[in-house]
Amino acid sequence: AGAGRGGRAAPPRASPSARTGGEAHVDMSAGGAACGLGPAEPEFHAEEWWAPGNKKGMAMRAAVRIAMPPEVEDEAGGARVGEQPGKVLCGDKDFKFDAVFGPRAFQEAVYATCARPLVDGVLRGFNACVMAFGHSHGAGKTHTMLNRQGDEGGEGVVPRALRELFELAERRGVHSDFGGSCTFLEVYKESVRDLIDPANAAEVKVQQKQDGEVVVSGLTRRSLASAEDALGVLREGGKHRTGAPRPRSHCILTVYVEKSALVQAQKNSRAKLYLVDLAGADSETGGDPSEAIAIHRSLLVLGKCINVLGNPKRGGHVPARDCILTRLLIDSLGGNSRTLMIACVSPDASANEDSLMTLRYASQSRGIVCKPKVNRTD
Repeated sequence: AGAGRGGRAAPPRASPSARTGGEAHVDMSAGGAACGLGPAEPEFHAEEWWAPGNKKGMAMRAAVRIAMPPEVEDEAGGARVGEQPGKVLCGDKDFKFDAVFGPRAFQEAVYATCARPLVDGVLRGFNACVMAFGHSHGAGKTHTMLNRQGDEGGEGVVPRALRELFELAERRGVHSDFGGSCTFLEVYKESVRDLIDPANAAEVKVQQKQDGEVVVSGLTRRSLASAEDALGVLREGGKHRTGAPRPRSHCILTVYVEKSALVQAQKNSRAKLYLVDLAGADSETGGDPSEAIAIHRSLLVLGKCINVLGNPKRGGHVPARDCILTRLLIDSLGGNSRTLMIACVSPDASANEDSLMTLRYASQSRGIVCKPKVNRTD
């Protein structure tokens, strides 16, 4: 595991163990436990979030990570960890979430809570989606999701998930064969670009099957034999993003896993893991005005979908077809998927307008009921 921010040595691999009713309060305030948990809070089973739900389905989960301020320890009135488990305060507003990570949270604690149970589930045939949402500057979204090995603070959620996916598959190879492949795309100004092969001129089509599954055709699909193959796709594809190294686009890495059983007790299955880095939702954006308009429009449509799906008693039309981003993600929002949103916010009070929008979207997403199931292929 990598080091925590500020040069701290990383803790041993987190292993949540005690129940707290599915809620988590994760902070590395002064005196916090080595695994990233607050001193007054018990450890918890993140896996219990994804235990079989009731007949209606399973709620989408939402976690919040508060970035480390660049110079000062705290900014009065900015986003901050509340005193009660799962609470976040911002200005005079408060919100409830499934997990809250304070400014000193280690990368491993974030990964272990938000993604490790989902990676394990993918190998058992459950679709999963982890998406990061927040404004561009100072919220820590790139640090949380895409930090590479050797970067300050250690690897983010995406490279950790790719490594562990192949580690677990190798351990379970005695009973099953696992095959992996991936696609990598960006959404920029309502256009889809192939990040594996930027020269790919094929028309990309996004279609939704009768069972709700979203199928994307026209993208290059790369076979994966190892974690290094997957990390290579992530690294090279990131260079092709529009505006890199400070991209202003949404990107989605989709990993496809197929399991072929070698013993009768096992079943053949397939699953998809979506790893999503959404473009920043900033109230003020420099540069190309049309770029900013496209980003804001897509995030507004996503917010409308979350609002309708997260408040089913109100009813209303889900505008999923109003932009390409929501067409790509709709089967993860209330469909056949275990889905978690990581909302990244700044502790700086000057960013409260952006932070409040992020927190509202993430809070509403907890009302979305998904219907995950094992995807059998026999």
